[in-house]
Amino acid sequence: ASRKLGIKYITVITNGSRFSDENFVSEMKNAGMNDVLISIHGANAEIHDTLTQNKGSFENAIRAIKNIVSQGISCRSNTVITSVNYKQVPEIAGLMHNLGVKQLNFILFAPLDDARAMQKQLWVKYSDAISYLRVAIDRYKDDFKNISVKALPFCILAGYEKYLTYYYQNSYDPYEWDYYVRVGIKRNKVLRDLAAFGGVFLFMDFLHCLRIGIHKSLRERIYRVEGFRHCVKSPVCKKCKFDLICPGAWKIYEKNFGLGELKAIEGKKVECVDYPLWSRYVKDAVYPGG
Repeated sequence: ASRKLGIKYITVITNGSRFSDENFVSEMKNAGMNDVLISIHGANAEIHDTLTQNKGSFENAIRAIKNIVSQGISCRSNTVITSVNYKQVPEIAGLMHNLGVKQLNFILFAPLDDARAMQKQLWVKYSDAISYLRVAIDRYKDDFKNISVKALPFCILAGYEKYLTYYYQNSYDPYEWDYYVRVGIKRNKVLRDLAAFGGVFLFMDFLHCLRIGIHKSLRERIYRVEGFRHCVKSPVCKKCKFDLICPGAWKIYEKNFGLGELKAIEGKKVECVDYPLWSRYVKDAVYPGG
């Protein structure tokens, strides 16, 4: 990818097992890897190893981070917030800061792909997790280049929405994979394109399509279709300022916990889908609509 295709930005997503070997990290760096996203699901071995079901995985992950950072490679961490680890979120942020990680991802447990079979054991209520997320953000927001919270309705993180990347924002986040390509690989390119073009007709005005171009339109619409399939809104969402850029809660979340936690945030409707990303990636950003 680096030498033959000329790709300049190459990320590897890993649990850290192979990267615990310093020589392997050097080989990967020489091959062109310049960014690593590593999974950390606890602030200690007890919690992390319980979730990975792999004794010693925490020790390997920590050693991997040290190896990656020591060789000057960009290192980001990825933490799925579950019923097992949500109280450790501030500690995980502190641990990553001490190890030299520059960017954090916190993902509320989402019932997608293989995770569907585990959701009953690992679901955590939004209202239980959010207080620990706020503590982590308040305590470490100046210490990281970027803190990103994913898979959470905007009203739950009101006041902290600039840290949120939900379904519709993923197509604009420079650190997210291309979901349009991913769906084509995992499912079927024809079905993907039908869904994307159908999304243009169902969920999008044509002036907006012309304004942002076909490339962004297709990617934004595939997320709209996926949001329609997997998420549900409460009647109060219609009154919320984030209604147009938020898909609501997971349908399976509603079955487990209901939608009572969703609330309408007052204010002018936000129409700019990438609104939360501006202050993270655009210097001196001014949000449209205030």
